[in-house]
Amino acid sequence: MIKNILIIGGVGVGFLYLIVNFISNVNQGEQLASIVPAGNNGYATQITDDDMKRFYTKDATGSEILDLNNMPLEQAKSVWIQSSVKDKVLSLFPNFNYMRDQIKLKVREGKFREYLLRKLDEVESDYLSGSIDSLKAQEMISNLD
Repeated sequence: MIKNILIIGGVGVGFLYLIVNFISNVNQGEQLASIVPAGNNGYATQITDDDMKRFYTKDATGSEILDLNNMPLEQAKSVWIQSSVKDKVLSLFPNFNYMRDQIKLKVREGKFREYLLRKLDEVESDYLSGSIDSLKAQEMISNLD
């Protein structure tokens, strides 16, 4: 009898944990959508400094890194456009190796960082081939176009 009650209680606690975890994930997605409002072109119109802090986490050494892996690509682009990491990366232009290193240091490993590095490789290739000038290259890195 007690064994059955313990089993039912354990299953109930497990079910409750799953429900609470699911609801918190849904709420987190709603918070991200409210933080990063999409304008007419799909990019955020303005993100406040307090909201920007939510997109930074600390790595093992205590350095702040940009973490955009838990959001859709368009929203991640919106945050990138207003991030201090983007400004630092652009300050290193045209040294693409230093730019790449800065991205690897300051953007959390994941899909967005892979996308960003691919985009940087494309811009580097176009810039070095002479098909785009430095202003266009910086604009492409800034806006991820």
